[in-house]
Amino acid sequence: MNPEILTASFRKQFPGGPEIGVEDLRIGGGITVLFGASGSGKTTVLRCLAGLERPENGSICFGTEDWFHEEKIIFHRHENAALVLCRRITHCFRISRSRTTSATA
Repeated sequence: MNPEILTASFRKQFPGGPEIGVEDLRIGGGITVLFGASGSGKTTVLRCLAGLERPENGSICFGTEDWFHEEKIIFHRHENAALVLCRRITHCFRISRSRTTSATA
């Protein structure tokens, strides 16, 4: 497996809330977009990928390293992963904003 690929399939549910499901997610090079209606679980997905929330079941792997795996009882908190995700998201907004600005100029 490519060491630069994040793969995930998991479920997360808060008490009284909807079940958030991720199936066969693969994030590698390039830009990945996560979109949906307000309250659909976008932040929850990012928090699970960053190790800030623990899914109920499934797995999250970065290359050959398991970050979460229900059967192996593995859950790693990656403080740096949250920072990396925030930097990537900020970078994407900057690119989008610069393209919008140059298109309207």
